[in-house]
Parts: sequence; structure tokens; C-alpha cells
Amino acid sequence: MPPPPSPTVFVIDDDAAVRKAVSRLLRSAGIAVAVFASPREFLAQYDPDMPGCLVLDLAMPDINGLQLQTTLGMKGCTLPIIFLTGHGDVSKSVQAMKHGAFDFFSKPGDSISFDGCANRRKEIFLLYASLISRLLAADHPFSILA
Repeated sequence: MPPPPSPTVFVIDDDAAVRKAVSRLLRSAGIAVAVFASPREFLAQYDPDMPGCLVLDLAMPDINGLQLQTTLGMKGCTLPIIFLTGHGDVSKSVQAMKHGAFDFFSKPGDSISFDGCANRRKEIFLLYASLISRLLAADHPFSILA
């Protein structure tokens, strides 16, 4: 019997710079990452048996993050979803959380770039990467909250 697949963070964002920065950060923390430019691209490759979690942008053309969250819920997807967006507001974050999102973060500034950024911002995102790593290692996605 082959070993189970390694947990992966699926980063879905229409901004190439964000995908690159987030994937670079997570990989630097030893976390497997797969990046997708759109929800449709992710859905075309979605494997319900692949463990991991989603880091999902909210505002994307065609299908937005909340619509993808709903679609995945209808498919029985249990992957934890962490929204990372520059277009969030309280009502959207509440909607995402009510539909099972694990967390909802605002992107720092106009874009995510860790080249030349303040050390504090990088430390916060490395803590975020650590949280994702713990999520992926947990037998149950919410067992780390106990």
C-alpha cells in the first residue's frame, strides 16, 4: 500500500506576485505548496483524497473565494480554508467564517512582498506558516484549538 500523500497548502489567488510570495514563505517553512491562478484551475485538479488546506483569495474574476468555498462545501470538501485577501470587509469575513473558514486575514499593504519588508511583518507571516503546518499535521483540523 503506498504511503498517503503529503499534506499540501493550496494557494489560490489571481495575483501572481501574491502566489509567489506566499508559496515562497510556506516553502521556506518546509511546507508543501501548490499554487493556482483561479478557482477553476484548482477545481480542475481537485482531488478530495489529497490532505491539506486552502489559502484562498476573496476577490477573483469569474468565481470568487466565497463561491469556491460554497462549491467545495457542496462537494463535501473538509479542507480547512484560510482566506487571505486585500478586499475583505466585516460582512464578508463573517460570511466566510459562518460557512466554515478557519480564519480570515487581510493582505498587508498593496501587495505581499517580503523583499525589504519590515522584520515584524515577516515574523507574523512565519507564525502564520507555523499555524498552517500545525493544521496539516493534526489528525483533525481543529484539534490544535483544544
